[in-house]
Amino acid sequence: MIRQIIESVIKEDTTEQLNRSFEEITAAISLRSAQGLGIEESLSEMLAAITVERNTRPTNIG
Repeated sequence: MIRQIIESVIKEDTTEQLNRSFEEITAAISLRSAQGLGIEESLSEMLAAITVERNTRPTNIG
């Protein structure tokens, strides 16, 4: 259920919001790694979902 909500929200986000979320989650994962903590599965899943959405959106070249 939560995964569906996350994916729905991600699809509604603007590209700028996706980029910001990607950077924030990447920073959180990096910080946890630097502190010797494991990466939470939910963070990894959100990062994967954001990455898929970013990679499937058309780019505005112009």
